[in-house]
Amino acid sequence: MGQGDSGTVKLDTNTLNLIDNGVISTAASQSGTAGNLSITARDHINLQTGSQITSRSTGTGNGGTVEITG
Repeated sequence: MGQGDSGTVKLDTNTLNLIDNGVISTAASQSGTAGNLSITARDHINLQTGSQITSRSTGTGNGGTVEITG
């Protein structure tokens, strides 16, 4: 695997539905930093059946921030 930072994910929606192990994520390995997640859902967010919103690093880099607003 290569090195480097992952990108930022920005979502802007009225409703966010993640079902059946749906995933929104950023990730990095080695010394890279995971990107930030910014989610705006004005009405509601629904996560079901193992769904996840994550930012993680499997190496020495940092995970990103996860910001959820309505």
